[in-house]
Amino acid sequence: MRIESLGAGRYALHSSYKPELVEALKATPGMVWEPNNRVWIGYADAFKSLDYDSVRRMLGPTWPRQDGPVDPAQLAALSYEVLKGLRHYQQDGVEFLYETSPQGAILADVMGAGKSAQALRAAKALNQRTLIVCPSFVRGVWEKELAKWWPEASYGVLEGVKELHDIPPWLVVIVHYDILHAWVEKLAAWRGGPRDESKPGPKTLILDEAHFVSNEKSRRSKACKTLAARCPNRIALTGTPLTNRPRDLWNVVDIISPGRFGGFFKYGLRYCGAEQKTVGHGADAKAVWDFNGRSHLDELRRRLGYFMLRRTHEDINLELPALTRQVIELKVPKRFQLQVDRGVSAKTMRRALDLGVDGAIKEIVAMVRQHVEDGHKVVVACHRRVTAESIAFDSAVGVPGTDTFFAPIHGGFSQAERERRIEDFRKHEGPGLLTTTIDVSAVGIDLSFADVMVFAELTWEPHELAQMEARVYRFGATKPVLVQYCIPLGTGAELIRDRVIDKMKQTMEPALGGKETLADALQGNVSDEDALRALWESL
Repeated sequence: MRIESLGAGRYALHSSYKPELVEALKATPGMVWEPNNRVWIGYADAFKSLDYDSVRRMLGPTWPRQDGPVDPAQLAALSYEVLKGLRHYQQDGVEFLYETSPQGAILADVMGAGKSAQALRAAKALNQRTLIVCPSFVRGVWEKELAKWWPEASYGVLEGVKELHDIPPWLVVIVHYDILHAWVEKLAAWRGGPRDESKPGPKTLILDEAHFVSNEKSRRSKACKTLAARCPNRIALTGTPLTNRPRDLWNVVDIISPGRFGGFFKYGLRYCGAEQKTVGHGADAKAVWDFNGRSHLDELRRRLGYFMLRRTHEDINLELPALTRQVIELKVPKRFQLQVDRGVSAKTMRRALDLGVDGAIKEIVAMVRQHVEDGHKVVVACHRRVTAESIAFDSAVGVPGTDTFFAPIHGGFSQAERERRIEDFRKHEGPGLLTTTIDVSAVGIDLSFADVMVFAELTWEPHELAQMEARVYRFGATKPVLVQYCIPLGTGAELIRDRVIDKMKQTMEPALGGKETLADALQGNVSDEDALRALWESL
């Protein structure tokens, strides 16, 4: 029995036939039989999780050998050219991505830790054609990050699905998930960059907000998988690495690190608490598998540790200023009060929340205006566009002088206009107000120059509140941050206060015995109804 390194983190097990060994190999997600060479192939983490004593003894405590793909000369160049300007934990992240990307790497640092900077510097070290796939609303953010962390790279942004063109010899291409499927063939034929590559196509793939591809049946997932199969280096970025359903993690890993856990069924049996259930009645009854559970989470975390790097605020010691959360209870007339009971639909819950805010809008505006008059830069988070516009307009009415900034942003504005208003707010020297809907600002936006955030309207998903907080309370913040949650009394907002906001500290702390939090767990790739159902189940 011997183990042979195949490169890119994979190994082959050569052994004579042993029935008990074969059974153990079959039961291990990620161990694949290669019939042509008659060997079992898997990544190091699959071998480490193999339940077979003889193999474990052979591996030893220090396996896999840390010979790595980077020679000392490369590391010296990496340290000088690539790591300068980064914090120590970011330098560690760049080296991790540089060394691990050939087998697929996931960077899952806490929000605001600079994942894009680390990914770009790793791509710069690899110095090959790089494809960045991201949500549409953060394309402009990536352009700015490129200018800061890899300014010498030529790049372009792909637009639309009707007029496709051959891709110029850029070094970096940015494209958003919704149109990626249309560009797969053009990207596969893409040439250029500093090296004379014999094969066209991207060589480094960066998937931003990787939970966007958690559904393996979606068009975006299929396009990402097609391109990833041709990329020698693959990197996924996400602040929500492990959901409350491990099934949502599988496709992200299978794109970034193909075959890491084998097929979904074997993965589901091991880590998704799989069980058979009967659906239908009588002659129509049939048995189906339910993979919505969780099992062997400690083992799953150990295996993720081979190719996923996750640092929390405590790990990286950002030395952020103080954060204060306040719950502001507001009385509203009875006609604006709609009580909700456990089990109501998302539509009813949303109506109760919206109605309560309509009854409290004057008090919210008065509170926001007071913050602005006290000299603060304020961000107001809303659910509806009309609320964002109303608060911005009403707060500005009658304000003396012109030294105060007031502006709303939401999905009705173009991305360029939203970015312009944020940049104007950033550069404005005096106090000001930016109202925004959560859907356009909860991810990929840096508002660390503000020092007050007011949640005028709420959602029932902890991750959305946590992500919105992280727009202000993040790396770069220099002043103490005040976060206020407005709770119209006698409405559904009281439930969110009791079950989510009052427990935000626990929401942001590790859950499930690891480093994943409840905010991580509810990552937003489920419907409103499913998210609300999870809230009801927590009662």
